Amino acid sequence: MYKKPCIFSAFALLLFLVSCTPSGRTPSAADAGDTLPTLFAQGFDLVEHEGYTEAIVYNPWAGGRPLARYLLVRDTATAVPAGGTKVKIPIGALAVNSATYLESLRLLGALPTVKGVCSARYIYNPQILRGVGEGHIADLGDSYNLNIEKLLTLRPEALITPAYNTQDENTRRLERCGIPLVYTVEWQETSPLGRAEWIRFIAAFYDKLPQADTLFAGIARRYAALRDLVPPAGRKKGRAPSLLVGQDFRGSWSMPAENSFNAVLYRDAGADYVPPSSTADAAGAAPSEGTASTGSRTTTVEAALLQYGDADCWVGVQASTYEELQAASSRYALFRPFRSGEVYNFNGRTTPEGGNDYWESAVVHADSLLADLIRVFHPTLLPGHEWVYVRPLR
Repeated sequence: MYKKPCIFSAFALLLFLVSCTPSGRTPSAADAGDTLPTLFAQGFDLVEHEGYTEAIVYNPWAGGRPLARYLLVRDTATAVPAGGTKVKIPIGALAVNSATYLESLRLLGALPTVKGVCSARYIYNPQILRGVGEGHIADLGDSYNLNIEKLLTLRPEALITPAYNTQDENTRRLERCGIPLVYTVEWQETSPLGRAEWIRFIAAFYDKLPQADTLFAGIARRYAALRDLVPPAGRKKGRAPSLLVGQDFRGSWSMPAENSFNAVLYRDAGADYVPPSSTADAAGAAPSEGTASTGSRTTTVEAALLQYGDADCWVGVQASTYEELQAASSRYALFRPFRSGEVYNFNGRTTPEGGNDYWESAVVHADSLLADLIRVFHPTLLPGHEWVYVRPLR
């Protein structure tokens, strides 16, 4: 992924020291203003200018060049430079294209501004589900082909959306509607705290950055304290538990790439996680996928059995019981974690319709997710911890 310089301030020192890497992103207008520091996130900048705040999102697929600029004003009469999307803050009506933003909005007290969501049946957040059920929040349908006519009737001041397909026809139609599209790329971050720090980006659109700074500082402190519980000896190869992640889906088994936020999370929790081989082998492992090893690597059941058959732990399966897992594929019973009873899912908070809070609040609460995983890999370090997102298979 892209790198940008770390800028230290009182906010930075409030947390803990982090090392900087040389900048590789394209210089931008952020360099001309008072850039507010990000400690871990590499995908955005917030820049204070006279009369407005500039929020810049960087393109991880184009060398870190700016993907979008948002010029946030408290008064629509404020003059701003050309080359950005002007947005009045605080936002009063928002449409949301992904449930990953909902916990940030809840923590900021901004959920009442949500007027529309996509694929409501797969949302976990009770307040949003209640709003959909009572008719206060519209279900806009599939996030990849949302109902634009229904969206227009909501008159949202912005639509926040992942920057998956910024050039597809659906996005072009949305752009022609005149609704500001607020893009995010938080899933391309290289650390769990980098992903969690996007609460500060969202907060800028609500004029609540100080509140977000306080919230994120607490998350970062707790995460660091938990990470430091794992002794250096417990991280060494041969002493840290080896890890298998995910499961096969229609002949393709995806696992986190070397520099993805999930790979960092597993290592911070004290696991020995090694991604699948990056080159095809005789068993059929596929080349890596993703951006600069921040996405995923794809393999097959056969290749996974060769590389991970003797793993100590297995996390991220879809099943809730060993019977369900074996019913999905009898070959899963050949993996050692299946036989030893060390298989875990992320189904700790779900709804009957398919909502899962792992995809919502765990994005922000990286500390709680880390605590769950430390209990998996080093259970004696957190003997009193109660599961939040993780559950052992029954």
